[in-house]
This record gives sequence, structure tokens and C-alpha cells, in this order.
Amino acid sequence: KGVQKIVVKKNLTHNIYENYLKSRKECMVTMHQLGSKDHIIRLLRSSKI
Repeated sequence: KGVQKIVVKKNLTHNIYENYLKSRKECMVTMHQLGSKDHIIRLLRSSKI
């Protein structure tokens, strides 16, 4: 799966994108989302490059 739209909108700026194109340095973002399993709601944290 990819990165949520709100994370891209808030965290990834044009400067970060330009720096990646020039130096190939990856940017880590952390996302939080609600998920449920067996009717138990949990807060899930995932990190993406």
C-alpha cells in the first residue's frame, strides 16, 4: 500500500522532492490509522519510505 494523501500534503514538500532527485536520499514518513480485528479497534502505526 502507499502513503495516505494527508501525509503527502502535510509532510512532502517540493524541496524534499528536489533533494531526492539530486541525491537519492530517501525520506521516511510515519502514518497513524485506525484498524479493527475481532471487533477490537486499534491504532496502527506504519512507516514508509
